[in-house]
Amino acid sequence: MIEASSLLTKLFRRWNEGDATAGEKLVPLVYNELRRILVDYSYEPRVFGPQP
Repeated sequence: MIEASSLLTKLFRRWNEGDATAGEKLVPLVYNELRRILVDYSYEPRVFGPQP
């Protein structure tokens, strides 16, 4: 995970400095991870209202 985190950090920095190709590489990586988190989250049971 450290290598992936390092890659994301480098891409974010390059994108922030104006490197459009870094952004093109970064967006799919971040999108896929956010999508995975959302899918995991959507399968968690929800409890609404006051609990006993």
